[in-house]
Parts: sequence; C-alpha cells; structure tokens
Amino acid sequence: MRSRGFKIATLCGMLLTACVAASSPEIDWSGCESELDSTTSAASDATRASAEVRKQFEKLEKCRRDPDWSLDRCEGEVRSYRKAVADWENQMGELDSQIHDVQDACRFGFTVNRLTSLEASQQRLCAAYKRSAEYIPVTALIAKCRADTSGNGVRLPDDWCARCLATR
Repeated sequence: MRSRGFKIATLCGMLLTACVAASSPEIDWSGCESELDSTTSAASDATRASAEVRKQFEKLEKCRRDPDWSLDRCEGEVRSYRKAVADWENQMGELDSQIHDVQDACRFGFTVNRLTSLEASQQRLCAAYKRSAEYIPVTALIAKCRADTSGNGVRLPDDWCARCLATR
C-alpha cells in the first residue's frame, strides 16, 4: 500500500511540475539582460537630453529677463530650446519603447503607466502645444492643431485641440 501511495504521490508531483512548466512562460535570460542593458543606455541618453533642455531653458529665461527682450532678439534661444525639447521627447520615446521591449523579453509587466500608446502620444502632443502657447496665441494654435494629424496620418477629434489647450 505504501508503494502505491508513493507512486500516486510521485505521479501527482510529475503532473504538477508538467502543468507549472507548461503554464509558465520560458524567459530567455540572456535576451532579458540584453534588453535591460539597452534600457540603461536609453535612460542615460534621456538624462543627457534632459540636462540639455534645462541648459537651453536657462539661456532662454536669461534672454527673456533682459530689459530689451523681444521675440526676434531671443529667436535663437527659442529655436535651441525647442530643438532640445524635441530631442528630449525623442529620447523619452526611445526609452518608452525600450521599456516595452524589456517587458516582452523579460515577460514582466510594469505598472507605472496604464495609458495606451495612443493616449500617451496624445498627451505628449498636448504638452507640446501647451509649451507653444507661451509664444503663439491660443487661437492660432487651435487652428494649427485642427489642421495637423496625430503623427500617424489620423486626424485628431475636432474637440481634442480645444480641450487640450483649455486645460493650461
């Protein structure tokens, strides 16, 4: 009887192991490590871009505080600041993409951002329009926004531009 119970216990153990192995995704640890290393690099690039934005913003603010300030006089600083912000946004997009790659390779779902990629993209676009509102009249921005597409050829909903710029 003891032998039969041992065989049943062994069989149950083997079945349980097989079920767990079948339901657990195999992780390629080398691939996971590689994606994590790439994420470290992407984060470093985003950090450098952030520092450049801060530097360009400080230059722009210095120009704007000048008693002889004018948009024409500070045009170079405005361009440099906008270029730095665009580069930072690109680097942050790369980092976001890299985090998705880590999730896939490591089979781990992060919980930091529950937005869909479309919602996140629209949130970044809205932030860019709001920054432009410092230099461009809101009515002109809304008109430009309505003429633009969301970057993938899809026109934004008609009320999206007004809602975005109304929440400054």
